[in-house]
Amino acid sequence: MSSESYGRPYKIVIWGSGTDYNRHVNVLKYAEVNREIQIVAITANALPNVKTIDGWPVIHKNYLKNADFDYIVVMHENYFSDISTDIVNLGIERKRIIPCRVLDIPYFNWKDYIDILESDISIVCNNCHGGVLYHTLGLECRSPFKNLALSDKGLLRMLSDLKGYLSAPPQLIRWTVDVHSGLTYPVMAVKDVEIYFNHDKTIEGALEKWERRCKKVNFNNIFVSIYTEESDVVEQFLKLNDYPNKVCFVPYQGNNSRWKDIDNIYELSLLPEQTEFWEPVNSNVSNGKNSFTFDILSLLHMKKKYRIER
Repeated sequence: MSSESYGRPYKIVIWGSGTDYNRHVNVLKYAEVNREIQIVAITANALPNVKTIDGWPVIHKNYLKNADFDYIVVMHENYFSDISTDIVNLGIERKRIIPCRVLDIPYFNWKDYIDILESDISIVCNNCHGGVLYHTLGLECRSPFKNLALSDKGLLRMLSDLKGYLSAPPQLIRWTVDVHSGLTYPVMAVKDVEIYFNHDKTIEGALEKWERRCKKVNFNNIFVSIYTEESDVVEQFLKLNDYPNKVCFVPYQGNNSRWKDIDNIYELSLLPEQTEFWEPVNSNVSNGKNSFTFDILSLLHMKKKYRIER
C-alpha cells in the first residue's frame, strides 16, 4: 500500500497516549511536516475524555474498521502483542499494525519501511539473526529460520532446492546441550542438513514452529542472509544466481580485503564484550547495544550503507 501510488502521505492512526507516545510525538510531528505521514486519529482501549491530543482527533476504537487510514502505530511497546490481538479482533489485518519501536531505528524513513512491510519478505539465514531482524522491524515472521541454527554450508545446500528442503519433514537425530544457555534441545535433519533447534525444549514444539512457519514462506521474495568465516563459503554464496537479494557477513579483514568493494558482502568486527562472530551479526540487526555498524533498512533494500568509518 504505497502512498506514492495515489499521491499522498501514509494515513496513520496512533494507538495509545502514554509514555511511548510522548517519547515519539516529536518524531511523528516531524514526519507529518515532511508529508511522509498524516495522523488521522488517536485511539486506545481506555480513552481520555478529550476531543483532541496535540491537535489530532481522538476516536473510539470501534470506529476504526470504517475509518480511512493505512496503518496503526501502537504506542505501547510492552503490550504490543496483546494490543495487536485486540486490533485484529476489530477486523483489521495484522500487516497494518506497526510497533512504535520502528521509529527508533536510525535513518528510519516511512517509504523504505513500508516498502519492506508490504513486500512479505522471507528471510533465510543460518542462525536467529533473521528472527532478530523481524522483531526489530515489527514484521510478521514468514520464515522457519527463526530461533534455530545450522551451518553455513548446510544453508547453501538447502538453497540449492529450498522448496524441496522445506517440504521435507525434520527427523530427530539427537539431543544436545547449548553451551551458552545450558538448555537441552533437539537436533534434527532435514534431508542431509542438520538443524539445531536451540530455543526449543521439546520435539513437538520445534516441529510445530517449523511447519507453521514453512507454510508462510513467500518464495517470490526470498532474502538470503548468511554469515561465515570461510572463504570458500563466500565464493559459493556469490554464485547463488537464483537469489538476487542476498547478503553475506564476514569478519573484517582490513583495508586490503578482497571483499570490501562487493556490495552484498558486509565486513563486521567483534564489538565490546563479544567473543564469537555470530554476536556482531545478531547485534547489528537489532536496535540496541552494539548495533551501529550498518543501516538495516538499506540492508534489506540491497543498498550497502555503513554507519562507521574504520
